[in-house]
Amino acid sequence: MKKILTFLIIFISNFSFANQDNCDQFTDNLNKLENDMRNSSDLILQGFVSHQCEILSSFAKRIIEDREKNPNKFNIQWGDYYALMIGLDYKNNSYIDLDATLNDIYLIGATLQDNYNFKEIKYLVNPTRSEFYETIDAYRMIHQDNYNKNLVIYYAGHGEMDKATGEGYWIPSDAQENKKYTWVPNSMITNEINALNNFKHIIIIADSCYSGTLTSTRSSVSIPNDIEKRMMNYRSFNNLKTRVALTSGNLNEVQDSYKNTAHSPFAISLNNILNNNDDVLLSSELHNNIADLLLNIDNYPDPTHGVIKNATGIKNFGRNFIFVKQ
Repeated sequence: MKKILTFLIIFISNFSFANQDNCDQFTDNLNKLENDMRNSSDLILQGFVSHQCEILSSFAKRIIEDREKNPNKFNIQWGDYYALMIGLDYKNNSYIDLDATLNDIYLIGATLQDNYNFKEIKYLVNPTRSEFYETIDAYRMIHQDNYNKNLVIYYAGHGEMDKATGEGYWIPSDAQENKKYTWVPNSMITNEINALNNFKHIIIIADSCYSGTLTSTRSSVSIPNDIEKRMMNYRSFNNLKTRVALTSGNLNEVQDSYKNTAHSPFAISLNNILNNNDDVLLSSELHNNIADLLLNIDNYPDPTHGVIKNATGIKNFGRNFIFVKQ
C-alpha cells in the first residue's frame, strides 16, 4: 500500500507539466503496477489498485486532451487585448480611391473578437490627420494601473514614402497630394507607440504601400513541439516588452483587392491563418505563414515582420506579439 501511495504522490506533483509522452509512460506504469497487484493474495488490495489505476489513467488522458484544445491551460497570464482597426477608402478625397480597406478591417476585427477574446475593438474609419493623433494618444489613459495589456493597431489605407529620406507615411482622409505636411509620418506613429508605456505588447499590422519602412530589424523564431519547452518559450516571450510590426509589403506598392474578392490578398491570408489557428500563435509565425500563402500570387512583394523602427524605452525587448486562440 505504501508503494501505491508513493506512486500517486509522484503523479500528482509531476503531472502539471505533462505531455502526451508522459501520459503514455504513466499509463504503462499503471498497467505494470496493476499486473503486479493482481498477483497479490490480498483481494482487497487487488480491487483497490485496479479501480485507482482505471481512474488515474482516464484522468491523465483527459488533462492532455484538454490542454491541447485550450492554450490557456498553460496557466500564463496573457493579459487584456485591445485592437484599433483603422481603415480608409478616401471616397471623399480625389487623391486616392481604395475599395477593400473597410471590408478588411471589419473582417479581421470580427475574427479577433470572436476567436481571440479581445476586450475592446475600436474602428476608426477615414480619420483625418488630427484624428490619428487623438485616437492613438487616448490609449495612454486606458487602465493606467494595468501593465498586462496588449494592443493591435491595424492599418488598411494608402502609404507613401519619401525616397530621399526613407520616411514612410500613412495617408489620412484630409491629405493633399504631394504635400507631406498633411500626411502621418512613421516617426509620429512611433512616438505615440513609445508613449504607451503601460502596454506590454504592441503590434502594428499595416496593409499599405511602402509599409516596410516601419520595421528596423527582421525577426523570426522556431517553437519546439514539446509542450514543456513551448510553455517555457511562451512564458519568456510573454514577459518581454514588445513593439513589432507586420506589414503586407516592403518598400513597394501592394494590391488593394484580389481578383473578384472584396478583400486584399494580405487580409485574406491573415484572416485564414487566424481562423485556422488552434493554439498560441506568435507574430513571427503568422508572418511566415502569410508569406507562404502569398507566394501563390504572381509578383506579390514579401511581407515583413520585425521590431518597430526607433522604438525606445525597451532594454530587453521581445520580438513577438502573441495571439491566443480562445
